Amino acid sequence: MQCLMLKTPLKLVTKSFRTPIVMWFLMGLVYVDLILYLFPLYYDRIAEIYLQLIMFGLTCFLHMWSMCKDPGYLKSPKGVPFMEMMKIFDPVLLCADCEVVRTDRSRHCSICNRCIERFDHHCPWVNNCVGIDNHGVFMSFLLSMLTLLSTTFITLIMNFDCFDNLALPRDDKFFYQDLFLPDFFYERGYVETVTIICLIICGTFLLLVL
Repeated sequence: MQCLMLKTPLKLVTKSFRTPIVMWFLMGLVYVDLILYLFPLYYDRIAEIYLQLIMFGLTCFLHMWSMCKDPGYLKSPKGVPFMEMMKIFDPVLLCADCEVVRTDRSRHCSICNRCIERFDHHCPWVNNCVGIDNHGVFMSFLLSMLTLLSTTFITLIMNFDCFDNLALPRDDKFFYQDLFLPDFFYERGYVETVTIICLIICGTFLLLVL
């Protein structure tokens, strides 16, 4: 009898926009439903609506900034060949992949294939490393996302009965309150189903952020 040894195949992990795209597809789904469908049903909730819009815009901005900002890549000395650097510095202090001099708090990221000063981790949600130069931006993004998800979750719960608001008189406090979808979209079953789906998505991301 021949024994087969099963091993987990090793696969090189590389940078990918898949996770951020999935995240913003789901969050976009929530906010498209909110802006085009649920917000016009929220009676006398203008402050909460504008808070959601401001926080959503701020979170998008901080997310893009976290993705694009240099996390603190170490740079090799200009005009000094790596072989010459090996004669000057202890080879233990050098990174052969990046051809840079490592510092005490730097680390090589196998995903980015770069050395980062004060490396924290590689975050798939921003498709970037978190290091000395973008740590503040990344923490601001997390705080903004946590605030956005929390306020959205609370707003959805507070307005879960927004179906009943259809019977209330409308006013012109908000810049769009005309109901433009077919009437059957405003039946109780549709409104509550959309609200529950948005709650599930926000609750799932809340658990991931926490």
